[in-house]
Amino acid sequence: MRISQSSVSPTIKQKYKLDNLRLEDISILSIGTGQTGEPYQYEQISKWRGLDWVQHISNIFMEPTSEIGSTICRQIMGGYDSKRYLRLQFDLNETFKPKPKETYKDPRIVLPPEDRKNRFTGQKVTEEIDNANSEIIQQLIDTTSVFIDKGLTYYTRDDSGPQVKKAIASFIKDN
Repeated sequence: MRISQSSVSPTIKQKYKLDNLRLEDISILSIGTGQTGEPYQYEQISKWRGLDWVQHISNIFMEPTSEIGSTICRQIMGGYDSKRYLRLQFDLNETFKPKPKETYKDPRIVLPPEDRKNRFTGQKVTEEIDNANSEIIQQLIDTTSVFIDKGLTYYTRDDSGPQVKKAIASFIKDN
């Protein structure tokens, strides 16, 4: 949008359809790399000292940043009913397990790391997504393929979004 109002040559603006660009002219498909993150319980962190906080700083600050960015972008693009914004992201491994007959007020059960598995494959997915080992890359590709085939665009305690395949098809059709 800044380019449409800047001093870029009119020829370039016309070539790339940047003349008088408006927010309504933009659509965003946001593709995540898989979520990881370690939840911390009050009993655990209440005993932390300075070095404990330093060791866990990336989990504490990086995980919420992705969610906040997505929420802000969704609101700018028209809210939850917008057809111009689609975020595709899934947990590499499920971290929480629901309690029997839980309500939205109940904290979920945090699974120990050794019990965490991917929702779609039932297998433990490595969280070393910066490792370029061909086996790890293949596992991420396989998991993503199952997510596209069987996953939903979001999950909450009492609601879930449309199927990923249908959401992608709708996004392409609408944009």
